[in-house]
Amino acid sequence: MKRAHLLFLLPIVAVACSRPAPEPGASENGHNGTAAEDAAPTVETLMIESESVGPLRLGMSRTEVESVETMTFMPTEVVLEGQKTPALRAMRNGKPVGTVELDDGKASRIRIDSPEAKTAKGAHVGMTAKELQAVHGTGKVVTGEGNVCALFDDAPGLSFCFRDAKPDTKELSELVESEATVGEILVVGKAD
Repeated sequence: MKRAHLLFLLPIVAVACSRPAPEPGASENGHNGTAAEDAAPTVETLMIESESVGPLRLGMSRTEVESVETMTFMPTEVVLEGQKTPALRAMRNGKPVGTVELDDGKASRIRIDSPEAKTAKGAHVGMTAKELQAVHGTGKVVTGEGNVCALFDDAPGLSFCFRDAKPDTKELSELVESEATVGEILVVGKAD
């Protein structure tokens, strides 16, 4: 090879040799994990708190709720004890998250019916009463609006409502024995 050709290749070789070696276990593109894992976007878990679910919070105006960029909303109604309440059905990545009830144009309650949203302790829709008790301890059972729900001191502002619970249930132990599961979590806010 002539010297001119070698001089032309020298910058290319220098650049190629100066790239850092990938970490052990890293793929060719420099990321750890498989190509499928690298391509899939990470979806942040929606955190359920006493007055919010992810970016949704009690007291937001309808306009503020509908402007949340990570969700889409569809107008709907919630019927409770024969009374209709305007609401917005929240969707994230095409999947239902829950329903934001509106009172005088402001978010008054958020009903979560997706297992993707979780409390700081990991409680979520779909877990059994036994699993919920293991996370939060002994709770108080309340009934209303056709629901049987559990309240816990360490989860103020949240009501865990059960599917297929007997309407005359009085104790959490009854829900544990019947293997009831959480059907929805209500975000109602802390009592003043």
